[in-house]
Amino acid sequence: MNHAGSIICADSKTATLTAYVEILERLDYDVRTCLSAADLHRLYDALPPDLVIMSTALCDASAGATCRRIRQRSTDNGAAIMIVCGTDDREPILTALAEGANEFLVEPFREFEFQTKVAMAISRRRTEAAPLVVPSRGDLYAGVYQIIDEIGRGAHSVVYRAGDTSQSDAVEVALKVFDIEAYEYVSASFNSIFLREAYSMSKLEHRNLVRMLDFGKYSKTYFIVMEFVYGKTLEDIVQASGPMDEENLTLLACQVVSALEYLQAHKVVHRDIKPGNILITVEGDIKLADFGLAKQQDDVTLTARNRKFMGTPAFVAPEQILGERDLDGRCDVYSLGATLFYCGTNMVPFTGNSVMAVLSSNLNDDPPLICDVNPAVGRDFSEIVANMMSKDRDERWIASEVKRRLTALLEIR
Repeated sequence: MNHAGSIICADSKTATLTAYVEILERLDYDVRTCLSAADLHRLYDALPPDLVIMSTALCDASAGATCRRIRQRSTDNGAAIMIVCGTDDREPILTALAEGANEFLVEPFREFEFQTKVAMAISRRRTEAAPLVVPSRGDLYAGVYQIIDEIGRGAHSVVYRAGDTSQSDAVEVALKVFDIEAYEYVSASFNSIFLREAYSMSKLEHRNLVRMLDFGKYSKTYFIVMEFVYGKTLEDIVQASGPMDEENLTLLACQVVSALEYLQAHKVVHRDIKPGNILITVEGDIKLADFGLAKQQDDVTLTARNRKFMGTPAFVAPEQILGERDLDGRCDVYSLGATLFYCGTNMVPFTGNSVMAVLSSNLNDDPPLICDVNPAVGRDFSEIVANMMSKDRDERWIASEVKRRLTALLEIR
């Protein structure tokens, strides 16, 4: 008999296993259950499944250790692993992701959410051995996201507008697919690094941040899914309308720096703030987008292991160019300062006839004050931006201080 897929469910609670079986068998999955990690390994050795659904609360082994043992014994891509956590507890989830888990669910969850996660996990697992496929219009990516069109392309990724078919009203999302080949230099453990950092980004929620909705690996590509924002980038607006005046610059800066203050409180560094990554919605709200290079401030793995420059040359902070390991929120303050300079002058702050020339200019040259280029911007605002772009980060204000000074400017008006 052909099944939709084979699944092993491991949980210390019999009632939970009974509920899993009822849902999954109704969907034509072949289901085996067990109450311990030891029994899970025995079932796995007897017949590897397509998917393991495992509680983080198994009494005889941690979820991380169980994931690691499954990955060590697998001779091929191995089963997909979905962990289920009783609370949204960051540590066991991050540990399991680092050891090879592919998906996670936090209780309580809706039956539809559970069904969707299971279907996605099995679909993605089956594509691991398939040739790399570049998404095109009409394709169903990761079994869920139907490609509508391409809306952006960078050095290492492509962004698509897609419909989330798991939603009854087919909500539009922004799907960013990364070029794995570009990231081969990172390390063999990039899969776990990506999943851990994407999980951390998915927990962020602020009115001035574009929300991350999903993430994972599919057909040899890594991806993140974000809310689709209807609006224009600052880059588009400045190119079309020219430099902004001080009032609009200050209102813009206050919203973005509010997002930076939130990120710094959560020890997250964006690392790629630039005019193309800041959106103004049709309602006039500011949204900071694209967390493709974001990382936890206390996780130096990506920077330390590859020691290669990541970011946008004319807007990146000097400490990023130099490959310093201990990046913090001040590098985002620098990039926001460079972005405000661009918005106030319609000029990039650093130029050159090659990437290396731009990076050298960024490290060694100071751009003029905005007010010296655009008389519609005052000296006080221009000097705040100049401080944000201090080469020495110890001289640079943190986001909360920048916000305080910008707020004071607004109050003076």
